[in-house]
Amino acid sequence: MMNKFHNLLSYLPQHMKTQVRELYASALILYFGLALIFIFEPIYLYRLGYNLQHIIFFWVLVYAIYIFILPLGGKVAERFGYEHTIFYGTFFWILLYLCLFLIQYFPVFFYITPLVWAIQKALYWPAYHANFAKFSDNREEGREISFLSVLTSGLYVIGPIIGGFIIYMWGFSVLFIIVSILLLISNIPMLLTKERFQHKQVDYEYSFKRMFAKKNRKQFLAYMGFGEEILVVVVWPIFISIFINSYLSIGWLVGVATLITAIVTLFIGRLSDRMNKREILKLGVSFYSLSWVFRLLVIGPWGIFFTDTLSRASKNVVNIPLQAITYENAKNHTVMNTVLMFEMSLAVGKFVACLVALILISIFSGGMMPFYIVFAIAGAITWLYVLL
Repeated sequence: MMNKFHNLLSYLPQHMKTQVRELYASALILYFGLALIFIFEPIYLYRLGYNLQHIIFFWVLVYAIYIFILPLGGKVAERFGYEHTIFYGTFFWILLYLCLFLIQYFPVFFYITPLVWAIQKALYWPAYHANFAKFSDNREEGREISFLSVLTSGLYVIGPIIGGFIIYMWGFSVLFIIVSILLLISNIPMLLTKERFQHKQVDYEYSFKRMFAKKNRKQFLAYMGFGEEILVVVVWPIFISIFINSYLSIGWLVGVATLITAIVTLFIGRLSDRMNKREILKLGVSFYSLSWVFRLLVIGPWGIFFTDTLSRASKNVVNIPLQAITYENAKNHTVMNTVLMFEMSLAVGKFVACLVALILISIFSGGMMPFYIVFAIAGAITWLYVLL
C-alpha cells in the first residue's frame, strides 16, 4: 500500500517554490471563472446573429493588435513586476466581459472589444509565463505544468456544467458578473507576499528581430502551430451548438470529456520529466491531428463527445512537453525575451490561421462547408509543432 502511495506521489511536483504555489492558487481561481464561460463565448456571439465569418474576423482583429502591443506588455511586466502586471491584466479581463455584454445593445462594441481583449492578453500572458518560467523547478517542470493542468481540468469538468446552468437559469449577464468577481478574487494569493524583482529593459524592435531571425526560424514556425488552437476555441463550440441546442447539455459533454483528459495529463507530466520531451511532443501531434480528421466525419452528440475527448487529451500531450521545453529555454536565456518570442510567434500563427480561414470560408460558403474547411486548415497547422 505504501509503495502504491509513493508511486502516486511521484506523479506530483515535490519542490514547488512559494512563487509557483501563489501562481497555482491564483490561476486556479481564475481558471474556474474562465471554465464557467470559455465554451460559451463564441456561441454567445453566434446567437446574437453574427455568422462564422464575422466571428473569425473578430479574432483577426484581436491578434492583429496583439502582435504589435505584446512587447509593450513585456515592458510593463519588467517595469512593475510579473505579479503586479498579472493583476493589471485581470482588470482588463473584467472590462472585456463588460464589452462583450454591451455588444448586444451597442453593436459598435463588436469592434471595441478586440482592442480590450488584445490589451488584456498583452498584460496577462507574458507576465504569467515569465513568472512560471523563472520560478519553476528544473527537476520537475513537466510535473509542475501537468499538475496545474490536471487541477485546471478538474475545474473545466464542473465549470461548463455550472456555466450552462447559470445561462439556462439567469442568462449571460449574470454569468459575466460571476466570472468578473472570480477574476478579481484570483489576485489575492499573489498579493499576500511582496514581490521582489529587478527592473530589466525590453527592446521593442529587438522582440520582432528575434522572432524573425534565421536561427529562430524552427521555433517560430513551431509556435505558429498554435494557430490551430484559436480555431478550436472559436469554431468548435459553434459546431457543437448546431448539433446540441441546450447550454446544459453542451456543458455536460465538455465537462466529461475534460475529466478523461485530466487522467491522461497527470501521466504525461511525469513522462515528460523522464523521457525525451520532443518524442512525447511528436506522439501527441500524431494523435491530435487525428482529432481533426474525426471532426470532418463527426455525426451527432456521441461523435462530438469522442472527438472532443481525443482532442483535449492529445492536445495536452502536445502542450506539456512544449511548455516545459519553452520554460527550459527561458531559464537558459533572458526570461522575458524568450516568453515574448513564444507569445508573439503564437499570436502570428493565430492571426494567419484566422485570416486564411476567413478568406477560404468567404469563397466556399454554404452549409457545413465552412466548418470542414476550418477543420482541414487546423489539422494541417497542427504538424508545425513537431519543428520545436
